[in-house]
Amino acid sequence: MSSSARVNLTIAGTAMMTNKYQYNAVDNILGITNTIDPTWDNANGDKKLGGAFKHSYAYDDLNCLASTNGKTKHVFV
Repeated sequence: MSSSARVNLTIAGTAMMTNKYQYNAVDNILGITNTIDPTWDNANGDKKLGGAFKHSYAYDDLNCLASTNGKTKHVFV
């Protein structure tokens, strides 16, 4: 059995973060995904804040963190 939760952050009407959390039956985090692309600061396309990412976590039989994996796209550049 697993569950999920979503956390949204909006600043001045602009979505900065939409995180989706996935949990296993003992509430260990299995994954975190943010699908919001970075906002752009100016006409030059400089990145201001945010970025899409996907992280996953695996646990051993004792529910200790055993491995992680993740990818990011323009986070806090």
